[in-house]
Amino acid sequence: MPPTTPGLSSTAVVHSPTLPTCPEDAPEWVDFALQAISKEPLGECFNALIALWMALEQGYGYKNPGKGLAATTCPKEVSTWIGSGRGRHGGSGANGPIFATMASAAAFGESWWKWWRTFQPKWRTIMNSYMWLRHDQRRELATAADWAALRHPGPNSIFLLVLTLYWWGRAFCEDDQREGLDTSRDIWTEAVKDLTWMVHGLVEAETAAVAGQGETEQESDQLWSS
Repeated sequence: MPPTTPGLSSTAVVHSPTLPTCPEDAPEWVDFALQAISKEPLGECFNALIALWMALEQGYGYKNPGKGLAATTCPKEVSTWIGSGRGRHGGSGANGPIFATMASAAAFGESWWKWWRTFQPKWRTIMNSYMWLRHDQRRELATAADWAALRHPGPNSIFLLVLTLYWWGRAFCEDDQREGLDTSRDIWTEAVKDLTWMVHGLVEAETAAVAGQGETEQESDQLWSS
């Protein structure tokens, strides 16, 4: 279980039974992103991931720097989605032609894990004998320095990881309608848990950094007023 995040309700977020709503002060890209990952329900575990991701972007002030995570090793479906105007063109709403081109949930899942592993911080121990990262390969860290490599706000960063997990989960939902889709939900669930653990750490690190900045400013004010 990730450590409790200051400023967030661990019970409400980590075990969120319902999807969060888009805050009124959020920019358009956040609303569009939320629609892209919540059209079909994927359970409480995924709802919790969405809630944490939204808390993270709120902590970043909904910044959209343009740059994001490296896409050189991403699943080809990501390039397809971006090329379709992020689903705004080509039908099927926010997810465009993705599900028509995904031949195998198993192959997509393998591509996702390979992509995800490229983002791991150096301090994280990864055993090459495992395609996915297990619970014992997670540790509780909560400083900005620990998570600096993954601190990327905006629609080209953590959101893409959440979005691709949504696609993968949706593939399982369509399993009884299409042939050739893998039914190994446990691997997908581990991916959701691993990304949730990471986003929780980022939220905690951001909260701690903001709190530290506030303390520094308060000390400075006291110094000048003395």
